[in-house]
Amino acid sequence: MHHQAIVPSFPFARPGLAPPIEYAHFRQESGLGKVRLWDGSIVWLATRYDDVRNILADNRFSADGRKDGYPAISPGRSEVVKTQPPIMIRMDPPDHGRHRKMLAREFAHYKIQALRPMAEKVVNDLVDSLLEHEKPADFFKHFALALPSIVIAHIIGVPYEHHEFFQERASTKVNLDSAPEDAVRANQELLAFLHDLFKDKARNADKNDDIISHLLIEQIGPGHLSIDEAVGMMELLLMAGHETTANMSALGTLAILQDPEALEIFRAGPPQNVVMQAVEEMLRYFSIVHFTGTRVAMEDVEISGEVIRKGEGVLAMIAGANHDTARFEKAGDLDLFRKHAAPHVAFGFGVHQCLGQPLARLELEAVFSTLFKRIPTLKLAVPYEELEFKKNVLVHGVHRMPVSW
Repeated sequence: MHHQAIVPSFPFARPGLAPPIEYAHFRQESGLGKVRLWDGSIVWLATRYDDVRNILADNRFSADGRKDGYPAISPGRSEVVKTQPPIMIRMDPPDHGRHRKMLAREFAHYKIQALRPMAEKVVNDLVDSLLEHEKPADFFKHFALALPSIVIAHIIGVPYEHHEFFQERASTKVNLDSAPEDAVRANQELLAFLHDLFKDKARNADKNDDIISHLLIEQIGPGHLSIDEAVGMMELLLMAGHETTANMSALGTLAILQDPEALEIFRAGPPQNVVMQAVEEMLRYFSIVHFTGTRVAMEDVEISGEVIRKGEGVLAMIAGANHDTARFEKAGDLDLFRKHAAPHVAFGFGVHQCLGQPLARLELEAVFSTLFKRIPTLKLAVPYEELEFKKNVLVHGVHRMPVSW
């Protein structure tokens, strides 16, 4: 077995847009390595493409945060995971499949494609209001965060006027530096709000076409799902639907602004296939939900010649896998015209692969088809070096992104 003299502390810092440099060292040297978490526990770290996919596809690894040995990335995460009923992303089969099936139809390809005109309209409306804003404007707040908030609120059936309440609670939850009691309180406030919303919507669920109303009629009414379980599901969709696409569209915009050749093409209004390629490369390169692959072994499992023992924690890092040069040529380069950025694992892999990925792609395609065509003079209002990247968060991104035009 490979012994490292010193077990490094995890998580590692991310320099700007790229993943932590340490992942590359792990990939080259040892494949599977060991890292030490905040609570002193030592867990396995997987950073190679094949290893990460194999772990995520193997149901002998549990995603249930209440199981012994499950790695908690921070004290706040530990509290939230232990105190809330398990949500879909932390369920194992067969419960996971039962819950996922209830939502799968809502995110079916044809259903999401039908939202394209709405997403495009939201993008155009947000461009209009950005152009009316005094300069410089915070692109993250006024455009990137607003887009997925409006879209996900519409799909789920949450009145959009509550978006600030949601965004504040969501950012407390995803910040690893939040005090445990703050993370738990933010979580409880979100759940209480959603409870009330379910009660409210139950009065005329048959008159509304949104996920909450569908769940009330098809799952909660017949007794397949409790209100608590449904509330957990909706919180997951709100969290997953807010922070991710918001950070992706901000970082993607930043990437295009840094690349003169890409900027010219996107200003001209690129063909759909070029936009789609660029979106896949952004997903691969940024790998923003960089802590998704936390698992614990339920029995002894061999991965790449190492035996992971029952009860040992594993971090299967998608940002490591997506930058593996054995899988992607010049993986460390952000190439918006890369032909083969897929199959990346930005949305995870295996049974827990992101349910909302068609929606994320749709929203990002709507942004990059339109944004630079509508605002060809869009530019950063501060030097790139002054941008403050998020540290110690579950979803990577920028805090603020002042732009001018």
